[in-house]
Amino acid sequence: LDKAPDFELKGGNKVIITLNDTLQANTTYTMNFGEAISDYNEGNILSENLFLFSTGDFIDSLSVAGTLFLAENDEACASCLVMLYKNLIDSAFFKSKPYYISKSNETGGFRIPYLSGGTYNLVGLMDMDADLKYDRGEQLAFLNQPIEVSEGDSVLHELRMFREIEEELFVKNIDVGAFKQSIVVSFSKDVKDLNLKALADSPLPAETIDFDRKDSVEFWFSPHVDDKAIALELLDSEMVIDTINVRTEKRKTDIGPLSIRETVLPHNEATLPIKLDRPVKSMDVGLMELIKDSLEVEFSIEQSGPKELALSAAWEENGVYTMSILPGAFEPLVGPTNDSTSFDFKCPALESLGTVIVSIIDSSYANCVLTLRSPDKKGQLPVHQKTVTDTGVYTFSNIKPASYSLYILYDENENGKWDTGDYLNGTQPERVVKYGENIQLKGNWEIEVILD
Repeated sequence: LDKAPDFELKGGNKVIITLNDTLQANTTYTMNFGEAISDYNEGNILSENLFLFSTGDFIDSLSVAGTLFLAENDEACASCLVMLYKNLIDSAFFKSKPYYISKSNETGGFRIPYLSGGTYNLVGLMDMDADLKYDRGEQLAFLNQPIEVSEGDSVLHELRMFREIEEELFVKNIDVGAFKQSIVVSFSKDVKDLNLKALADSPLPAETIDFDRKDSVEFWFSPHVDDKAIALELLDSEMVIDTINVRTEKRKTDIGPLSIRETVLPHNEATLPIKLDRPVKSMDVGLMELIKDSLEVEFSIEQSGPKELALSAAWEENGVYTMSILPGAFEPLVGPTNDSTSFDFKCPALESLGTVIVSIIDSSYANCVLTLRSPDKKGQLPVHQKTVTDTGVYTFSNIKPASYSLYILYDENENGKWDTGDYLNGTQPERVVKYGENIQLKGNWEIEVILD
C-alpha cells in the first residue's frame, strides 16, 4: 500500500485497522505485525502474527524462498529485507515500494508466502532508513533475470549482498588524528594516486599515510601548525577530487615520547613488524641491539611504512630474544624521541606450528584466491593468502595454531582482491565461498583440504 494503515488498540485485546488506500481487486494482502504485539501482563511477544485477507474468492498460495548471504565473506545476512517487484524496470528499486516483502532469518533464509503467479524482480536490501527503497550506500542484492512464480516452483534463490562503490570520488569526512597532530581524510571510494596542492599560504603535509583500504589518508604536518586554516586541493592523478578547508587545533603539549611495540612473533625467516605511534623521519641503528643468550645477534631493520618497521634476523627455534632501543634511536616527525625501551619475544619451534595443505583437483578453481583467516578478536594473527594457478597442492606452512576459516574467492578479473557489484550495470559481486567448517589447527599438525 502506498499509504500506511492506521492502527488503534481497543480495550486491550482488539486492534482496529483503518485502511487509507484503495485495495486492488482479486488480491491477497498480508499484514505482518512483527514484534509489535505482546502479552499485557508478562510482555511475551506474539510470534507468527500474520493477518491475511483477500479481495477475491481465495487466498493466493504460491511462495518464493532462498538464502541471503554477505557477498564479501559468505556469512548469513540476517534481518534484511527481501522484496518482489512486479514493475520490472530497474529504477523501480530506487523509486517505488515493493509489491511483496519479507525478512531473512538468523541463518539468512527467507520465504515470501501468499503470492500470486507472475513475473517478478527479486532483490535484497539492508534498508538503513526504513523507506523500503534502495538508497546509495545501502547494501543490496539482486538477480540478473526476473523470476517466474508458478505452481510447483521449488527453486531456492541465492542472493548475495554487497555495497556499491560510489560513482563520484569526494571527501566524506575530516577528523583530527592522533595527538591532535594530524588530519584524517576519508573518501567516498579508493584513491589511486593522491596528489596535493596547497592553496593560499597553507603548508603542505610533511607525511601522507595511506590506510589499508586506500579510502582514507592521514596528513601529518611538521612542524605542527597551531590554530591555522589549512586549504588543500586534493587530486587523484591529475583530476581534482575536492578542496578541504580545516583549522588545525592547538597542538597537544603533553605528547609523550615515541611509543614502540611489537605485534607478531617471528618464525623461520619471517620479519617482526614493529608498530610506532607516529611517523619517523630517520633512525639510528647504532642505538639498537638484539640479544639472545646474552650475546648480540646480527640483525637488520628497515622502515616498511611511515609508522612501521620490519626487524629481520636468522631466527632460531625456541630462541628467546631481547630487542633494546636506546633514547634517541628515532627522530619522530612530531613530539619527543623515544625513551630507553626493550621488549622480549620468543621464536616458536616449528613443531609448535601447523600446516594446512589445500589440494586442488578441479581445474575450475584456477585463478581463485585461497585465504586462511582466523577470527582472532585482537587481530594479531595474519591473513594467509595464495593464488591458484592450476590444479595441484597449495601449502600454508608454519602458521600459528588457531581456528581458521578457508575462503575461496572466484577472482574473475584476476586482480587478487574481492570486487563489489554494480546494480544498474547488472554486475554481480565476485563470489566468495567459505569452505565447510572451521579448520582447527594445532601444533605439529598437518591438515589437508581437498577441493574437487
